[in-house]
Amino acid sequence: MAALIILLLATAQPSSPTTSSIVEGGLFAATPVALGQGQLLGPELSLRFAGPLAFGVRARLGFAAENDLDWHVSHTEGHLSALLAWVQPLGRAEVSLALSTGGILLHEDRVRHQAARTAGSNLPVESSALTAGVQTSIEGAVRLFFYDRYAVSVNGGPSIRWVADAQNHGERVGVAIGLALAIALEDR
Repeated sequence: MAALIILLLATAQPSSPTTSSIVEGGLFAATPVALGQGQLLGPELSLRFAGPLAFGVRARLGFAAENDLDWHVSHTEGHLSALLAWVQPLGRAEVSLALSTGGILLHEDRVRHQAARTAGSNLPVESSALTAGVQTSIEGAVRLFFYDRYAVSVNGGPSIRWVADAQNHGERVGVAIGLALAIALEDR
């Protein structure tokens, strides 16, 4: 039922092809590049320049934490990507398919559980690492313009990331999804 209402809203008022640039800000969730499990969560900001074949940039900062038998791991990833998107207007909405590629900066802190008990035993109590890598993703998005040039955006898709010091020889296939508010920089 909700999908039918969204489809009716999207097709309610015909619009011309998107000719304006769009700024989006919201939250995303993704598979962490170096943790065996868990969920990366954090803010994202993107700018897409005008056109049916548009280009832009996106920045994401994600946080995750994991506990195993020995360590508490705090994991922070920063992603900066260039993107190329095909955009198709659909009434008061638009759908897009974007290919993005860029860099990852990964910072990880590890603190041993019950570190005070292991103080005399030559075991490391803390460790910290900083590494970088690359990522590529293909993401689909739907933007529904609800008031003038303001929109709600949902995006998601698969990604491939590689970080030099990560487990599994560095490469990791994952999924990212996002929910954002968007504003067109010019009237639609």
